[in-house]
This record gives sequence, structure tokens and C-alpha cells, in this order.
Amino acid sequence: MKSIRDPSFYYSQIEIDLERTFERVWRELDEREEAESTSGSSHSKVRLKCDDQLADIASVELIGLRDFGPTLLIQFICPRCGRRHESPQLP
Repeated sequence: MKSIRDPSFYYSQIEIDLERTFERVWRELDEREEAESTSGSSHSKVRLKCDDQLADIASVELIGLRDFGPTLLIQFICPRCGRRHESPQLP
């Protein structure tokens, strides 16, 4: 593989159009996320206190669980800020 700094390196926009490639990748990711959200497969969610957003429980690093009767509190490391958070399990 040649380095970009190599004087013999040649980039042809006809061969590779990075802008269109990235647009296609983002479009496919958006379509996949939309299909997952409407597919009816509900994953448990937790609320991130740092930005008040919901995140799939599978995307956080679980630290522990605390059972308060009907409410299950989940302690986890936030994927956004890296701090410890606690949230009830949300549908």
C-alpha cells in the first residue's frame, strides 16, 4: 500500500469518490437504525444523566443492579461521558 506522501501516489476521483461513499454509508446506517426502531424488538433502555438521552442497555458497561421492589436501578458507566450513572430500567 502506498503512502499519500509517496510521490508516485495517484488519486483518481473517478475511481474513488469519498463524499458519495460516506453519504451512502450514513444513509445505510440511518436506514438500519430506523428499521431496528420500528421492528418491534424492544430493548431495555437507560437514561444518560449527562445529556438526558436514552441509550440501549447493551451499549453501556454494567456495574451493578439495585432492586427496589417494582423498580430496578441499573448502575453503569456512561458511554458518552465515562462517568458512573444510575437509572431505572426503561422499556
